[in-house]
Amino acid sequence: MHRLADRLPLRLSRPSRWDIALAVLIGAGGLLEVALTTDEPLRLAPIVLLTVAPLPWRREQPFAVLLVCLSAVAVGETIGYPGQATYLLIELVIVFYSLGAWVELRRSGAAMAIALGIILGLVAIHEPGLDNFVFITMFYGGAWLIGTLVRRPRLRAHQLEAEAADLEAAHREAARRAIEEERARIARELHDVVAHSVSVMVIQSGAVRHRLDSAHAREREALERVERAGREALEEMRRMLGILRSAGEHASLTPQPGLGDIEDLVDQMRRAGLPVELEMTGADALSAGLGLTVYRIVQEALTNVLKHAGPATASVTVSVGERAVVVEVTDDGRGSQGPGSGHGLVGMRERVGIYGGTLTASRREQGGFAVRAELPVSPAAVAT
Repeated sequence: MHRLADRLPLRLSRPSRWDIALAVLIGAGGLLEVALTTDEPLRLAPIVLLTVAPLPWRREQPFAVLLVCLSAVAVGETIGYPGQATYLLIELVIVFYSLGAWVELRRSGAAMAIALGIILGLVAIHEPGLDNFVFITMFYGGAWLIGTLVRRPRLRAHQLEAEAADLEAAHREAARRAIEEERARIARELHDVVAHSVSVMVIQSGAVRHRLDSAHAREREALERVERAGREALEEMRRMLGILRSAGEHASLTPQPGLGDIEDLVDQMRRAGLPVELEMTGADALSAGLGLTVYRIVQEALTNVLKHAGPATASVTVSVGERAVVVEVTDDGRGSQGPGSGHGLVGMRERVGIYGGTLTASRREQGGFAVRAELPVSPAAVAT
């Protein structure tokens, strides 16, 4: 329990309004009591005010407040008043409670025993009696005990809050790492796509240049500059890929998949035990990058269904229009593809975001899960 105490915020920047109001109320009661029960209220009033003045800091400095109260008791027993004052008894009960509620158990127990011993010693000197000893011990000791019992659930609640904060921070860190890893993976895949396109441009430029005769010297020179710029771009892209690629990872020799590979992907899922219906409408081809994005969205969504939906059937719809391509993957399973189902949705959102599209993923009213992505299609994105 003492380890939890180190995590409980015992120090307050300023007294609470409730503690200030409590001190004012007890102080007013003490002044009234002194005025009604003594012949020297003006002489005793400062003692009352000094006694209750530290009370607003009973949570922050319970030891100091207890020391002030004990001093008031000692002074009161010496002069005959206000050591037996009702307001002081009430304040001592509050301070003993605060000691148990806001201080670590071993320290508060030691302080309680010492303070109670001092009070009992003063009682033994001025008003000895077994009934006084029992009453005072039960009165103040009971207040301290109640404080310690109240402290336990507060400590437990604080521990749970701290653990929840740690879990949330760990989840955010895991999500951040997943996003970084997914962005690096996307960059590597797009590198392959762009490198292929640049290579085609370089090869075709070289072929055209070699067909030109000496009468087209300017054209040959321009095409040579295009070839040279293309080769330099490829070299720079290889360097960039070396930075993005993790240690021990080698470049893939397999072409990146695209729109035309979705049927093979669906067949793989069927062989893995997931019944899938596929419907594709619109243009037969997209640009390599956009086609790769559509493929990965379908792949991630179907993988989530296979892993998390339980016994289910899935439906894939890909519609390529003049302005947008819409991808929709639904299932009728009982599982969830929510945040606890891995980072598949994180990857899909990153890919869709690259093309300025939108992604929605939610449970269906009739059961199962639905993923829908809409990506804008520019004229250059449609392969001819």
